[in-house]
Amino acid sequence: MAIAGIAGSGKTYTALRLASELGSRVALLDTERSSAEVYSDKFNFDVAQLDTHHPQNYVDAIKAAEADYDVLIVDSLSHAWMGRDGALDLVGKQGKSFNAWGKVTPLHNLLLDTLLSYPGHLIATMRMKQAYEQEKDAKGKISVAKIGLATQQRDGIDYEFDLFGVMDVMNNITIETSRCPELSGMVFSRPGEELASIIKTWLYSEAAPEAAPEAAPEVKPEVNGNIDAALTASAKEKLSQLFSGKELLIHKFLVMRGQIKDGETWQSISQNYADSILDKPEVFLSTAVALSR
Repeated sequence: MAIAGIAGSGKTYTALRLASELGSRVALLDTERSSAEVYSDKFNFDVAQLDTHHPQNYVDAIKAAEADYDVLIVDSLSHAWMGRDGALDLVGKQGKSFNAWGKVTPLHNLLLDTLLSYPGHLIATMRMKQAYEQEKDAKGKISVAKIGLATQQRDGIDYEFDLFGVMDVMNNITIETSRCPELSGMVFSRPGEELASIIKTWLYSEAAPEAAPEAAPEVKPEVNGNIDAALTASAKEKLSQLFSGKELLIHKFLVMRGQIKDGETWQSISQNYADSILDKPEVFLSTAVALSR
């Protein structure tokens, strides 16, 4: 599995939380200056530090973990691409020539093969950055527009993993690519036991537990021809004030994140998601506006 996101989205914590559910012996390959060790009081795991980010150093460390750990976290795989002695740095030192890539690409391919052949669970984290492109209008004027977030690794690496999820600053993960049909397009808030349980059921070919039948939702009286939303009155009032003047951007963001369908309003979000918004309202608003323009 790969987990991508911007700084502060919770990649490392989520990887450790999932790892603790998936196995009993967890190792973490740390390229983030010991940042994972702040969670040592919450999770039981061993740490190996990489001084440089040469792909061969990753390969050696991953192979060293094979015999003793049933779960390995690589935090972060991005440094193998853009860190000190990573792929881009190695190519740059050789003059960015075609021949340079001819030497570096096999190293990167070896790292990828070593990752994907790990004889246990493997979770890799990757950084993301805002991507831009130039646009030209009818008069030939060039402007720069945001086109979304880009993973800081080789193009297409997202599709190499069984699962690829993107985390936002609200600590929600959206499963963007998945070989597990049950997880395709799913969104989890503060992912942990629930996501790990689905993964284990899929991997070990167990029969998925039957979901308990849901009680029919209470239909509230119509007011001015509209049926009240499923949110509490307090949540609706607070969110209405928060979203005031930015409803179109909020709608676009919620559709993009799979929280509502295109024809629905923001009032169709779940109470749990509303609670996560209200927990960090300013962070949510700035993220939604930035990614929806």
